[in-house]
Amino acid sequence: MIRIIIIIMALLMANASFAQNMRGKIEAEDNRTGLFYAHEQLANASEEQAAFDLMLELRCIQCQSQSIADSDAPIAQAMRHQVRLQIEQGKKQDEIKDWMIARYGDYVSFDPSLSGVSIALWIAPMLIFLIALYLIIPLFRKQQNKQNDQEVK
Repeated sequence: MIRIIIIIMALLMANASFAQNMRGKIEAEDNRTGLFYAHEQLANASEEQAAFDLMLELRCIQCQSQSIADSDAPIAQAMRHQVRLQIEQGKKQDEIKDWMIARYGDYVSFDPSLSGVSIALWIAPMLIFLIALYLIIPLFRKQQNKQNDQEVK
């Protein structure tokens, strides 16, 4: 039992050391690749507000349920950097969103555009439900008719 506890403690300490090492590597990578805008706000308040509003509309492709404004994932940092960089270059929010969608796919947007695939994804569950009802209702009617016949006898 003591050996198991020692092994678990060693694994936890190794994991913590690994996490600290990785954090240092990520920060060094940010500095080396110039992801300055990942953590720094733009000097112009209206540009920063536009960038932040857009960041709330874009999904982190690693976290999947968080916006890039909320996520600490390295890919979200790179995406925040791109948003701020392109806002600073004078691009409009729609242009930047289109660029992100072209690069990462429709999934990156919390409000994806309607297309053939997305319409099929919305309609398919309803069709399956209706087909199931169509197949199940006659079975219930048969069973109810059998019960009624038995009660009559």
